[in-house]
Order: sequence, then structure tokens, then C-alpha cells
Amino acid sequence: MATTGPLVMLFANLTMLMLETPSTQHFTLMGVRLTDKVFPLAASLQLLFILPYSAVWTALSGVTFGIAYWADCLGVRRHLKIPAWIADPVGRLGRYMLAAEQAQRTVVQPAVQPQHGRHGGTREPSALQPAGQTGAGVAASMEGMQQLTAMGFSEAEARAALEQCDNNVQAAASSLL
Repeated sequence: MATTGPLVMLFANLTMLMLETPSTQHFTLMGVRLTDKVFPLAASLQLLFILPYSAVWTALSGVTFGIAYWADCLGVRRHLKIPAWIADPVGRLGRYMLAAEQAQRTVVQPAVQPQHGRHGGTREPSALQPAGQTGAGVAASMEGMQQLTAMGFSEAEARAALEQCDNNVQAAASSLL
């Protein structure tokens, strides 16, 4: 007899997902309207098909337990809650980690004075320059100088733009235009 591992819990949780979690995305595939719930369902069915035949009964018992829990048969749902002394610290940790991740994604551009372009108008620094770069202390590369002078810029303009953009040729070219 083959072991089926945690299939009962997997299918019980899949049942809860299907019954309680709202769909967020809808799409049509070959004329059939589907939701984002089709992906975990397809993955679980693929898992079921690669397991031995005896796993089907284990999976069905998991679905049965999931429905019984969802329907709150015998008041099981009320009694199987995570204690507050565990749930509260875990919730605070999750909120802290989410806030830290959002703070890392926030990029603040340094204040930079408008510069004068080749044709006399004022312009803002290049949008292609990564946030936080000051461009100070970076010597212009010879390869970048050759590429920019081949585009028709003077050596002085090419050197200044490359130093400002940390030798990023595309950003330097954009800042010169």
C-alpha cells in the first residue's frame, strides 16, 4: 500500500480555498469563462493523477473534511481557532514585514537643479538615471566616450554626461538630448 502523505490536509485546504476565497481575476480560455481559482485546482488534480489509485480515496476524504469544516458541522470550526497568544504576535510580525517590504520599494529621488540642454532649454535630469545616484567621482569610460562622440556629441558633453550617469551610455545619451 502506497503512502499518501498530507493529501487529506491538502485537499481539505483546497476545498476551503474554493469555498471561501473570492475570485480576483476572470478570463476566457477557448470560449470557457474561468477564474484564477482554476490554477490551484489544476495543480491539485495533476498531483492526484500522478499518485496511485488509492490516493483518490484519501483526497476525497480531505474534500469531505474541508466541506464539513466549512459548513461548521458539530461546531468544529468554532473550537479549532488559533489561540490569540499565537495569532497576535504572528499578525504583528506579518504587518511589520509587509511595512518593511513596502518601505524598501519606496525610492526617493534626490533634489537636483534643472540643467541646461544643448539647445538652450531647461530640462530635468534623465529619468533613466537610477535613484540615489549622485554621479560624483566616476570617471567616464573610453568606450562610452566613443559611443557618444559617434552619435555627434562633443567629448566634453559626453564626459560630463557619463560621469553624471555612472557610465550608463543610454542614460547619458538621454540626458544629452
